[in-house]
Amino acid sequence: LQESLTIAERYALREQQANILSNIGTLHTSLGNYPSALEALRTAHRWLQELTPHSRSEASNLIHLGHLYMEMNDVAMSRNFFSEAREIGRKMADSLVEATALNNLANLYLEAQSWSLACEGFEEALAIAQNAGVKQLEIDNLDGLGQVHVALGHFSKAIKIHEHVLHIAREIGDSEGEVDALLNLGRDF
Repeated sequence: LQESLTIAERYALREQQANILSNIGTLHTSLGNYPSALEALRTAHRWLQELTPHSRSEASNLIHLGHLYMEMNDVAMSRNFFSEAREIGRKMADSLVEATALNNLANLYLEAQSWSLACEGFEEALAIAQNAGVKQLEIDNLDGLGQVHVALGHFSKAIKIHEHVLHIAREIGDSEGEVDALLNLGRDF
């Protein structure tokens, strides 16, 4: 990534630089290097706001910022970034961006044990994903919805949801989704 950033700088490709910085920030988040992640993601965000405001690139960057703040246990900041990304998706009529941002928001509520908000978020994102025909997002939202039902003690409902996830995962050849569904079914039972 650093080599790609150097090439993008050499040719003054600022939008590509911003996207590369977002990826660098995401990597730093995964490694727990939060100050470096914050610096890269915020720089990328400033550039994207200037160069391509209200774009898929900006929304993606906002989602990465939301993940960083989620890792740092700052629920309010994380929620703000996910909500802003969702709004960009809605304004652009980009179902993928909107559903992804909403899924992340619902996962934030799931972690915070805000069951009704998580359930609403997963259901809304699920409807968007189904309308757009994005099976992977459908799986992600059904999985989250099943987790909410487990937390609420609605085990038979969770089992039905996770069985449906397993069916979709097998249908599209998503082995990771299949493994997750099987693990969730084991927990449900």
